[in-house]
Amino acid sequence: MASVSRYAAVVTKMRSLSAKLLTLEDYEKLLQASDYETVQKYFKQSESYRLEIMNDSTAAESERALKRIMFRRQARLLPFLSDEDLNFVKLMLRRSEIDALKQIMRAIHSGKQLISFDFEPQSYFEIKDFDDLLTAESLDQCIKKLLPTTYGKVLKAYIGSDDEEILFYLETTIDRFYFKELLALAQNLNPEDKKIMVEILGINIDLLNLQWLYRGKNFYQIKPEGLFNYVLEGGSKISLSDLKELCYIESPATLLKEMPSVYRQNFETGELLIESNMERMLYQSFTKKIGINSMNLSAIIFYMHKLEYEMRDIFTILESKRYGLAANDVNKFLVRYEVSLK
Repeated sequence: MASVSRYAAVVTKMRSLSAKLLTLEDYEKLLQASDYETVQKYFKQSESYRLEIMNDSTAAESERALKRIMFRRQARLLPFLSDEDLNFVKLMLRRSEIDALKQIMRAIHSGKQLISFDFEPQSYFEIKDFDDLLTAESLDQCIKKLLPTTYGKVLKAYIGSDDEEILFYLETTIDRFYFKELLALAQNLNPEDKKIMVEILGINIDLLNLQWLYRGKNFYQIKPEGLFNYVLEGGSKISLSDLKELCYIESPATLLKEMPSVYRQNFETGELLIESNMERMLYQSFTKKIGINSMNLSAIIFYMHKLEYEMRDIFTILESKRYGLAANDVNKFLVRYEVSLK
């Protein structure tokens, strides 16, 4: 009963927002739409979205519009949360900040010029000016600009590094920091939510470790001891000793065969689909753990993830229509739609 009374207000608000999410019927109509303009019209007539996407809008403009919607809806739930819950949720939501930072670092490392990132920082972000990071001419300069933040503190050891795999080390170091902090904050949640979130975080960590091993061997040719030094701790089904054995497997094909069967399917379809497959597995994990009538923090967090997955699905559908891709070619990149079919 304590959980019911504690979360009654925020769950009520969350359910109201959930009514705005796309239904399976919405997905079907969008996928079967004949062209980009038809999809635009669908959203402009939608009570839930009314997206301001013009016929000549770019992919970046569409993505920004969707992110504004996501941030705005997530923010409506934050005032209802207690300090312990709020600290956890705010850190969880900073994943968007980390993804943006990684995108900028990749652009700097590759020499790709991003004139303006135009990413709207949220109050719980540490980075307040993403465009300032884009003025960095090297990863060293980028890290120095980050020094006032937690990211700068965990990355400063790499200033001056000339390692060819520097981007791999920077990204895994950020992930190690993030999940370590998130698992620590999860310990402060109520027992019910702690159990659910630690397990789902563990699955996420397992998937990320396997993804880094897969990419480390396929694209970076990093030595086994280097791979093991950067694995994330706190996995659900893969122990550190098992991870160490996987690190020392030389052949990427053998690595795939030796992966736990529950995760292997995410990597068997090739590099292009790994991200979508991983997100779909996390979404399925939430659906198994959290019932439609749950009155706890986990239900709120599930909604926030569901919202994020939907925004990504919408962006994928918009771009597929822009370039005239067939619905069957798009389905496998969607998260919520594919899970809803099962």
